[in-house]
Amino acid sequence: MSYTLVTKYPIAIPAKGGGTTGDTTSVGVFTTLTGSRSGEKVEKYREKIEQGLPASSPYSLDAYKLQLGQPLQDVLSMGRSGSQGVFMTSTFSGFPGAAWGGGSLAHLTVGNELARSVALSKLYKKLESDRSELNSYAVLAEFTDVLRQFGRPFGAIVDAFMRHENRLIFERRRLVGSKTWRDEQFARIAADTWLEVSFGLIPLFSDAVAVAEAFGRFEYELAESPRLRERMRTRAFDVARLNSGVMDFSSQPFGYIGYAVVRETQTIAKCQYTVGLEGDVRAAFGSNERLKQLLGLEPRNLPLAAWEAVPWSWLVDYFTNVQQILQAGATITSRVKWIVLSQTIQTAATYRAKVLRLGTGTYFPMGFKTNKVESKKVGFGSPQADWDQALKGKYPPLDTGDFRLIRTTFNRTLPASLGVPPMYFKTPFGDLKKVANLGALVVSRWSTHKTWLS
Repeated sequence: MSYTLVTKYPIAIPAKGGGTTGDTTSVGVFTTLTGSRSGEKVEKYREKIEQGLPASSPYSLDAYKLQLGQPLQDVLSMGRSGSQGVFMTSTFSGFPGAAWGGGSLAHLTVGNELARSVALSKLYKKLESDRSELNSYAVLAEFTDVLRQFGRPFGAIVDAFMRHENRLIFERRRLVGSKTWRDEQFARIAADTWLEVSFGLIPLFSDAVAVAEAFGRFEYELAESPRLRERMRTRAFDVARLNSGVMDFSSQPFGYIGYAVVRETQTIAKCQYTVGLEGDVRAAFGSNERLKQLLGLEPRNLPLAAWEAVPWSWLVDYFTNVQQILQAGATITSRVKWIVLSQTIQTAATYRAKVLRLGTGTYFPMGFKTNKVESKKVGFGSPQADWDQALKGKYPPLDTGDFRLIRTTFNRTLPASLGVPPMYFKTPFGDLKKVANLGALVVSRWSTHKTWLS
């Protein structure tokens, strides 16, 4: 039985100022935001869980939540040139950020499809791990491509790895010429050595370990007959952030107490795949066929191996997810019994305020009382983002006079099949090793460069 409900979310953010005359002005936000819920009721869901069946149904949600810190209570006493004592007072109570927003909230542009693609790629990787330990075809193709591109035989790569430090020291001493020329040549030698190790020997050692683990797993399965998992779950997320400062508001009730407000907006797109599994994709334990499966020596792995053999395919993989798409096409999904896809977009807009000025050119401050305590946190009192907590829907505490409006959009579906991970573009510049590889490649391949002394 399906249902659709409209949900009301009352929003009350007081902001009121006054003065000696007794007049008060309010710029607070008092409104009602409209959300919704829709889905289908699941009958006998406990029995379905016991039977290993999906107990979820299609469901969508659009909801709001308001978090308030302690309201400000500020009192300013002012004097006037030529007058004795306090001439007038100005007061403010509530949340200054209410004058600039709080009545609505839109999601920032965020990679929802990116999160889904990453989560789906993780799921395919888990499914593949049930059947095999590595793709030997791809390993051979990748190593052959590396040797062809960087031009060093196996023995020379091993030699470079075992004594690359001594080689660099020796090369620096051997170089002659101007300092500029020697530095340029040494940088090129260091770049070549880095590429030989990073793309040649380290992956070779890693693949050798994977082969050893495959044989170890072959023996383990024969002795223990392990069962496959009945359920898998993978997650991924993407984040967008925007900080915008709003300066002093000069009209009442802020005419004599000026506030600066900063709005911190953060949107997190989260995706989760949960699948139920049944059956087995493994050959008999201890058989030659099972050993081939563990080593990945199967025709289905040839397209990925062909991609690894393409010159500079690794560079394309630095900026796209082509490799994950090919891996998805090669993965056997016959064990997948049911699929639940959950996607969440959550945006939190935090309004933080501090006093910017007191008084005016005509009235000067004589005393100021506030209940706001000086914060030792970053900026206006906002600690750095803690992604683990934000992913759980937990946000930093609010200082006095600050508030936060949160909007959550959730959508749960039951796809008939996993499909192919959507293609997306990424940047390798957050990975220090990849940045070092790219830098070494540029230095190594910059053969036409000439110094001013050349």
